[in-house]
Amino acid sequence: MHTISLNNKQFTAEANDTILQAAEKAGESIYSECRGGFCGACKCKLKSGETIGVRDAIAFLPEGYVLACSVKANSNLVLELDY
Repeated sequence: MHTISLNNKQFTAEANDTILQAAEKAGESIYSECRGGFCGACKCKLKSGETIGVRDAIAFLPEGYVLACSVKANSNLVLELDY
């Protein structure tokens, strides 16, 4: 289990959860349109930590960003939302 800090709110992620799944389980909101076909809405700036990709993303990501639906925590993470 890893701790995720998202805009200064903390929650934990189980080994099999993507960041998006962990946030949803904790009642934290990350805007996403993954289920609606719009890739890129759930992007987060990775401030510190390491992630593991679980699927390829089709959205363009600037350097230092991850898609919350496509990665799992491989360490404790600090993330920031742009919105």
